[in-house]
Amino acid sequence: MPALGGLFAASTTPSLNDAKIPNRRFLAALFCLGFIRKDGVTHRINWRDLKTEELGSVYESLLEIRPSLSAAGEFQLGSGAKGNDRKTSGSYYTPDSLVECLLDSALDPVLERAEASGATAAEKVAAILALKVIDPACGSGHFLLGAARRMADRFARLRNEDAGKEDVQAALRDVVSRCIHGVDRNPMAVELAKVALWIESVSPGQPLGFLDANIRCGDALLGVFDLGALDDGIPDEAYKPRTGDNKDAAKFYLQRNRDAKKGQGQLDFAAGGGAMPPRRMAAGLGTIKSMPEDTVGQVEKKRAAFEAWKADPARWNVAVACDLYMAAFLLPKVEVPASHLRGLVPTTAEVRTKLAGV
Repeated sequence: MPALGGLFAASTTPSLNDAKIPNRRFLAALFCLGFIRKDGVTHRINWRDLKTEELGSVYESLLEIRPSLSAAGEFQLGSGAKGNDRKTSGSYYTPDSLVECLLDSALDPVLERAEASGATAAEKVAAILALKVIDPACGSGHFLLGAARRMADRFARLRNEDAGKEDVQAALRDVVSRCIHGVDRNPMAVELAKVALWIESVSPGQPLGFLDANIRCGDALLGVFDLGALDDGIPDEAYKPRTGDNKDAAKFYLQRNRDAKKGQGQLDFAAGGGAMPPRRMAAGLGTIKSMPEDTVGQVEKKRAAFEAWKADPARWNVAVACDLYMAAFLLPKVEVPASHLRGLVPTTAEVRTKLAGV
């Protein structure tokens, strides 16, 4: 970048607020992406040799920076998620040594059992591709990257004992597409995880794989794990008074929930209600994930099918019913409503109404 270097040769630190030269801010930002100055010496940033795992370290550093716009129209960088804020948000980068230790103890035995379950190489390959690896708090995907590499190495060797770099890369793309899953509450972490997996699994002549169904933004540790729980209704424990709750309000919602559970039986999915039954929901997503993605057109078709699956009113009813179920535990019970219609805390009645498609 000779022209860029010459432009800033006379400046010790490019100013993002210097408007004397057209596009100065853009060029200054571009300069900062390629160079760093330390003790008056300019060093080029070596992006080529940057390991994919280091995206997690970059992500953690970005959490410490919070951009803001001053009244004068200048950008300022302040402190972000530090100290207790980082602890409560769970924003920590897992070191490589810990990831490798976890893979040794958790993944390797599973891979060995999968290989042992097949008599032929083809059966062993199928057993590995049938595995599902999930990180419920994946961050930028450090653990998922390590797991994908180990699975791809075994996968490639089973396909071809003399597997080379290209064979491993092809296997990595298959593994990432079919076996790797992750969830994180931070949207930025989710995007970084997808980028990291794309970088690692890119294959010459093929488009980037479809990962929107594999890496999801959400809370994997708090929610309805078994949809059968919706049939049983919200348990009484959801209305137990907690710090800040009003005991009379909690008692009101508890009784209302008990009345709802007595007055209605279990939801019969087979009766054609407004909710998508669990088997159909899982089957629909499984069908989408098995769609090919060898061309840009196929990837876009897969994306459209996934969006249609998410937008299905029956699936949406189940998702909202799950939200209502969890809201009963989390919402404060601070006052007794003037009437049942003004109740702010969901009960089993609201859950079943939503499952019925009302």
